[in-house]
Amino acid sequence: MKEKLKSILIVSTSYIIAAILTIILLPLMLVMIAYRKVKKSNNIKSRKIMKGGEPFFYKRGKIGVLLIHGFTSTPQELGYLAKYLASKNISVMAPLLAGHGRSPEVMLKTSSEDWINSAKKAHIELKKHCDTTFIGGSSLGGNIAAILEKSCKPSGLILLAMPAYFSRELKIRLFVPSFPILKRIKQTMRKSHLKHHKEIMEEKVHYKVLPIGNLKDAYELTKKTREILPSIKTPTIVIQSDNDWQFGKSNAKYIYENLGSKLKKLYFIKDSYHVFILDSKRETSFKYIYSFIKEVLKKKDI
Repeated sequence: MKEKLKSILIVSTSYIIAAILTIILLPLMLVMIAYRKVKKSNNIKSRKIMKGGEPFFYKRGKIGVLLIHGFTSTPQELGYLAKYLASKNISVMAPLLAGHGRSPEVMLKTSSEDWINSAKKAHIELKKHCDTTFIGGSSLGGNIAAILEKSCKPSGLILLAMPAYFSRELKIRLFVPSFPILKRIKQTMRKSHLKHHKEIMEEKVHYKVLPIGNLKDAYELTKKTREILPSIKTPTIVIQSDNDWQFGKSNAKYIYENLGSKLKKLYFIKDSYHVFILDSKRETSFKYIYSFIKEVLKKKDI
């Protein structure tokens, strides 16, 4: 009987001690977990910009061009074009969009509205120096440029490899509702590109993966752009690679045909990668853009 009581007492004491330790340690553990989350969040926010992916401003004359980089990319992809325009006495500003140029984890904390606001703020800064502005964008940056047309009222739009539709539009439409679930399972997915574009992709400063949670934002931007094309009256130049493996020639033709602009131009660059402003035939597109700016402003030289 005594042994039985002793066992009960030991077990009871163990439970009491465990309960006391739980009461004392549980709040402490929760505080530590919260601290780690805050620390991790702060680390993400404080991550430095990827080398070579910094925003830039070439301050030249009173005519300015705002250039917007593409999805998961950085201003680096706009460098050759920016230097060309700057050599023509055109001021060029290329902002780094929110969530870009740091890490995919940072980007997942942003949305298309954040990207649009980044570009809008940059245009306000450009207007402080320039009397006349043009807004251009590469790939999804072109969609942002088109969306800004109404509020920023530029003299012209420069749409470079801008997607109106994705090559697998139907599959993506079916896929979009599942993005919120997928991003909980896996945050990123590998990018796919053609082997002969390897050198360009290695030169490019961008994320090597796609943040799954932001794919819906990208899709929504293309959808929004299709809706507003007829309402765009600003002079516009549309340029695309003639063998863009992501978006066929019909993509650029759709944009051109649905634009509400009276003055609009459509050009195709031969034998080039999707972001043709980085490829070997880039100079051809630069000349088209410069000629377009002069035509809009009715000037022989700038």
